[in-house]
Amino acid sequence: MASSAVKTLQHALRVTDKQKRVQDGDTFKLVAEFGGKTLEALHRAQKSAGISVVDQTTPDLWHALGLAELERVVLVPGDSDFLVPTFHNLRHTAVSLAISAGANIKLVQRIAGHASATMTLDVYGDLFDDDLHDSAKRLNEALQEVGGFALASN
Repeated sequence: MASSAVKTLQHALRVTDKQKRVQDGDTFKLVAEFGGKTLEALHRAQKSAGISVVDQTTPDLWHALGLAELERVVLVPGDSDFLVPTFHNLRHTAVSLAISAGANIKLVQRIAGHASATMTLDVYGDLFDDDLHDSAKRLNEALQEVGGFALASN
């Protein structure tokens, strides 16, 4: 039950919030993520139950929602439902984090045991949306240093 605690909380609060794409073996799946909408609904539920308003679930809240079996599960914003880790999942995590950290793609290819760097990038290259914004910011800063101009920002 704990592996679906975020979904269970969101269902009890009647809210749909963000989802996160995670790798499950060779496929990807979306899992529930505790985000802003869930936090707002959590605060409303705490107020209506007469419980202290905090940014996390508490045993009292789980009881108030009729979910006493989850009283030991503490969820906070940013948490997401999780998959039982397997060696394969941990390997994928290591490769994904290496790419996100800026490791040489040929090195990452070797670590992953892929036949080509293209395969490594095809499988893992789009996992981190924040990387796109970080890269654009770094490019903008480099352009300012070199040419004294910047790209337009929204």
